Amino acid sequence: MISQLTITNYILIEHLEIRFHAGLNIVTGETGAGKSILMGALSLLSGDRADLKSMRNPNEKCVVEAWFSGDFPELNAILTEAGIDTDPESILRREILPGGKSRAFINDTPVTLDVLKKTAFLLFDIHGQQDTMLLGNQDKQTETLDVLAGTIPDLKQYQSAYQAWKKAGKALHDLKEKREREASEFSYKQFAFNELEEARLQEGEQEQLESRLSLLKNSEDIKIKLNSALEVLEGESDLPAQLKSITQQLEKLSSFSASFQSLAERLKSTYHEIKDIASEIREEEASLNHDPEAILASEERLSQLYSLQKKHRKDTDAQLIAFRNQLSEELGGFASLDEEIEKLETAYQQTESEMKRLANHLHAVRSKKTAGISKDLVALVQDMGIPNARFEVSLEPCAPSVSGADSVRFLFSANPGLPLADLKNAASGGEFSRLMLAFKCLMARSTSMPTLIFDEIDTGISGEVAMKVGRIMKEMAGRHQVLSITHSAQMASRADAHWFVYKNQEKDTTRTSVRLLSEGEQLEEIAKMISGSKLTEASLQAAKELIHS
Repeated sequence: MISQLTITNYILIEHLEIRFHAGLNIVTGETGAGKSILMGALSLLSGDRADLKSMRNPNEKCVVEAWFSGDFPELNAILTEAGIDTDPESILRREILPGGKSRAFINDTPVTLDVLKKTAFLLFDIHGQQDTMLLGNQDKQTETLDVLAGTIPDLKQYQSAYQAWKKAGKALHDLKEKREREASEFSYKQFAFNELEEARLQEGEQEQLESRLSLLKNSEDIKIKLNSALEVLEGESDLPAQLKSITQQLEKLSSFSASFQSLAERLKSTYHEIKDIASEIREEEASLNHDPEAILASEERLSQLYSLQKKHRKDTDAQLIAFRNQLSEELGGFASLDEEIEKLETAYQQTESEMKRLANHLHAVRSKKTAGISKDLVALVQDMGIPNARFEVSLEPCAPSVSGADSVRFLFSANPGLPLADLKNAASGGEFSRLMLAFKCLMARSTSMPTLIFDEIDTGISGEVAMKVGRIMKEMAGRHQVLSITHSAQMASRADAHWFVYKNQEKDTTRTSVRLLSEGEQLEEIAKMISGSKLTEASLQAAKELIHS
C-alpha cells in the first residue's frame, strides 16, 4: 500500500505530504481545486512523460516521492536485477530538473524509466476514464479474461511455445530466402566449377609450358649452338684428350712435388666433368627436334589457361586452382542448405505442434471459466443499477498470436429485447464505468492486486446505484488499499479516510492543499456534496444516514 506521498513544486502544489490509510481513501473537493493533480503526480511515478509545464516554479526542481509498504517475490526480483537493495518499504522518486531533464530513483538508487515502470506496475494501478474505454479493446478483454480465469500460468506456457514457434519459423524463412538468393548464382558457379574441373589444372603447369614452348620454338638455333659447343669439346682439338695427356704429364712430376700431384687430380676431375658435360649436350641436342604438333599442343593448352585466367580475373594457374576449390566449397555449402532446411522444417513442425497443443489447452481452460465469470459479473452489474444486464465471453478460433488462438469478445446488453453486441458498441459511458468496476472487483477477490487508484469511476451514476457502487468499493478496500477521487456523496460515505482538496489564494498566488477530514468535517463535507455549499439540517441528517447505512 501507499503509506506516504510527497509532492514538491508540482503545478499548484508548493509542498504536500499525505499519509494514506489502509482501506478506502476517498478524495473530494471543489471542481478545479486540484484533485487531478494527485493523479498526475502518481502518473509521474508510473513512468509517464515529464513536462516542464508541470513545474510550479520553473527555477526549482519538481519532486514526487511515494513510500510503499509490502514485500513480495516479483518486486524483489525486479529490484535485485536492477542492483537495488530490497526492503519491506520501497521508495519511488521522480525528479524534474529546471532544465527539463528527468531522473528516477528507487530506494535512493538511480534507475531507468523502464525499471520504474515495472516496479510501479506491481505497486499501484491508476484507473482513469480513458482506461475504462480501453475495456472495449480486444487485447484488453483478453488480458482481463486471463486474470479473472486464472489462466496466466497457462498463457505463459503457451507464450513460451509461441515464441519458440515464431523463432523457428523466422529461422526457416531466412534460410529459404538465403537459398533463393544463392540459387540465382548456383548455375553460374556450377558451370564455372565444371569448366575448371575439366581443365585438370596443375599448379606450376603454366610455367612449365611456357618454358617448354620457348625451347621448342628455338630448337634449331639451340641445336646449332650445342653442336658448336660439341665441336670445341670433341672436334679436332679433342679437348678431353688434351686434358688427359696433361694429367698424365703432371702425374709423372708428382715425385718432385706434392703440388704436381694435386694439380693432376684437379685436371683429372675436370676431364671427367667435361666428358659428362659433352655427353649431356649430345643428349640435349639429340632430343631437340622441331615438332610443330608439340608446339601447337603447348600453345593450345596455354591459350586455355590464359582464357580461363582472363574470364575469372586471375593472374596465375595457382589462383585458378584456389578459385576452383572455393567454388567447390560454396557448391557443397549450397547442397548442405537443403539438409539444414529439412532439419529446420522438422523443428518448425514440432514447435508448431506444441504451440497448437498449448493453445488448445488454453482455450479449454478459458472456456471452462467463462460461464462463471459472466454470472459473477452480471450479478455485480445488476447490483449497480443495470437490472437487465446480460454479459457473455465469446471465444472464436483465430490465427495464433501472442495471446493465444482465441478471438476474445466481451458481449453485453443492458436492455431487454436487445441482442448481445460487442461491449464497445453496446455500453454507454456510465455502463462502461460500472462494468470496469465490476471487473476490478472480481479481480480483487481472486488475485493479489496492488493499490487501486480510481479517478471518478462513479461518473454517470447517483442515488441508490452510487450507494451500491460505494459498497463494492468498500468490499475491494477490505482486501486492497483503494484511493478514489469522487463527486458522489454515497461513495464518500464509505470512506475509511476522507481527504479534502482545496485551494489557498494569497494575492497573486494559488496553492493546492490536501487535508484529512475528521469525522465531523467528513459529515459536513458529505452534507455539502448533497445540498451544495450551504449546510442544512436536512443535508446533515442525510449525510449521517449515508455514513451509517
